[in-house]
Amino acid sequence: NRTNSGNDETLSDASYGEENVTKIVNNSMEASQDDNVEESKSQDCELYVISKEKTEKQQMIIDRQQTHTEEMKHDLKAIKAGLSLLQMKYQQEFTSLGEHLHGLAYAATGYQRVLEENRKLYNQVQDLKGSIRVYCRVRPFLPGQKSVSTTVDHIEESTISIATPLKYGKESQKSFTFNKVFGPSASQEAVFADTQPLIRSVLDGYNVCIFAYGQTGS
Repeated sequence: NRTNSGNDETLSDASYGEENVTKIVNNSMEASQDDNVEESKSQDCELYVISKEKTEKQQMIIDRQQTHTEEMKHDLKAIKAGLSLLQMKYQQEFTSLGEHLHGLAYAATGYQRVLEENRKLYNQVQDLKGSIRVYCRVRPFLPGQKSVSTTVDHIEESTISIATPLKYGKESQKSFTFNKVFGPSASQEAVFADTQPLIRSVLDGYNVCIFAYGQTGS
């Protein structure tokens, strides 16, 4: 009996020890599970915060892009309106320019018609003045010559009188008539002014011949 009771006590002590070990293990497991749960909750909380920050940033980027898109739409509408106004303005200017060019073309046609008529009338006047014209120009004395030796007695607009000392009576003076008589003091400009109408006839397409002749040195 003693032996049995001793064994029973030993068994009961061992059982009590096993129960304590089991309780400790269970407590440890429960504590680690609690720690794991709290750590998981903390990680979940951190993930939630990070996800919320990312969502807010993405929302801010989306809002900013939407704002830029609206601004670009507004600018595009303004540009389209400006282009429409410019197109209308250019179209009006082109229409006005076309009308102006049409008026200029009509005026140019009228000008050419008047110019042609003026040219014909001008050359008719030149024909009325004579198809053949003769001019006389008296040269001035050269250095060293005496003016008393001249034979020119009198010069008018179209008449020149020549004295002939070797003859007497009516034959001592002869008069000659030309279209124009230029005296010794006449300049090159004065001679050209009287022949300029003929030169204009040349430019109008008419045949004109101008030549000069006289003694050597004249």
